[in-house]
Amino acid sequence: MPKLIIIAGILPFLISCNTITKLQCDNKDWQSVGLTDGKKGLMPDQAFSAHNDECLQSGTQANEPAYLAGHTEGLTTFCTYDSGFSQANDGFANQPVCPDSISEAFTRGFDAGISEFCTADSGQAFGERPGRYQGTCPAQTEAQFIRSYLSGLGLMATKARRDEADALAKITSLDSSIGTVQAQVRQYDSEISKARKAENHDLKNYLKDLKDPLDAELSSLRIKRNTADRNLSKARSKLDIESEMRLKWQPVLGS
Repeated sequence: MPKLIIIAGILPFLISCNTITKLQCDNKDWQSVGLTDGKKGLMPDQAFSAHNDECLQSGTQANEPAYLAGHTEGLTTFCTYDSGFSQANDGFANQPVCPDSISEAFTRGFDAGISEFCTADSGQAFGERPGRYQGTCPAQTEAQFIRSYLSGLGLMATKARRDEADALAKITSLDSSIGTVQAQVRQYDSEISKARKAENHDLKNYLKDLKDPLDAELSSLRIKRNTADRNLSKARSKLDIESEMRLKWQPVLGS
């Protein structure tokens, strides 16, 4: 039977990041929710449980029969040759999701995808992406895949370390610039407040005109700072994957 990996720790985030109210839960079209999850190939028990947990927090329950009816319908879209091929070629491992009655095409696609995925070239590319290898390759091809996969991870990690250093340098520079502009803005705010109290409207307006470009500059700097934060997070996330996967798969090669 074909299978699809579902990482339990991230499933709730695949489902929803928001807590819903009792009214929203009671009025939700649970058949449509199940249909969507089925089309994604999510495991019905785990996926429904994640939805229902949110409803339970609001004092009600999700409609399981409606959800399962939609999910079953959605699986007819997911359990195809193309979907099986894509899942295998993206490095997903197996948990049963397709019913026996519609699993044959998915299985053929999955097997074909594994054959294409479990090569040295694919391993290198998968490491550079980086992906998390789930041990899907058969024994006769796994060693060469892992060797290339770890090589790809190494290349990726070298670039990620450069990206991390660049992001940290950018953050340091931006924090300095932000501090300088903030000090100037605070000074203008103080002077504008004094002009307002003195009812010197011409001076107040003049100072506001001088301050406006600084406000715009500060806003731009903060946007750049947020971008640098995201770049730093991405680089470190990639390095975490490299460390996790190397620790897991290097011993398989015996060195």
